[in-house]
Amino acid sequence: MKTQEIEAFAKAKLAASTILVYYCLKEFTVNNKMHGNVSKIKSFTNLSRSGVMRSILKLEQHGFITFTYENGKRKNIFFNDMQHILVKPAPTINVIAPISGVYKISSNNTVYIGESKDIKNRWLSHKKLIQKGIHPYFKSNEDNSLSYEILEECCGTANRRTRELLWAQRYKDKGYVVKNKDNFILL
Repeated sequence: MKTQEIEAFAKAKLAASTILVYYCLKEFTVNNKMHGNVSKIKSFTNLSRSGVMRSILKLEQHGFITFTYENGKRKNIFFNDMQHILVKPAPTINVIAPISGVYKISSNNTVYIGESKDIKNRWLSHKKLIQKGIHPYFKSNEDNSLSYEILEECCGTANRRTRELLWAQRYKDKGYVVKNKDNFILL
C-alpha cells in the first residue's frame, strides 16, 4: 500500500472490510468491467452480498471509485486518483435525531392521535399497514388523502401518553371523530 492510499483511507475513515473490497475490485476488474465482481468479492472476503454492496457504495460516496451507468445499471468502474481524495473534503453525513412526541393523522373530519419516541418511523409503519390494507383505522384507498402532523414534541413514555390523551380529548371537543377513541377514556 502506498502512503498516499493509506492517508486517503484514513481521511475517509473507512473500515478494513471496505478497504479490502476496494483492493478486490482493483484485482478482479478487467477492462473497467465489473461483471461477476460482487460474487467473487463475497467469497473472498466472507462478507454478505449486502455488506459488499455497502462497501462499494461507501467507496463511491468517498470518491475512490466512479461508475458509468447504462439503463440504470452499473456498466464500467473507474478507480480515481488518491490525490483527488486527499484534496477533496470528506462528505458530511447528516444524522437526524428521532422526534419524540404526539402526532395526528387526519382526513376530513377524522383524526388518529398517536404518540411515539420516533414519530417518523411510526408514520412509516402506519403507511405500510395502510398500503397493505391491514391498518385497523384506515383503508388502503385513503392513503393519498391523509395528512400527518406533529402536534407536540415531548419525552418520556408516561408524559407522551398523557399528552396523547389530552390531544385526543381536545380534537373530540372540537367535533372531530377520533378514530382510535377505543385507546382512550374520552369525556
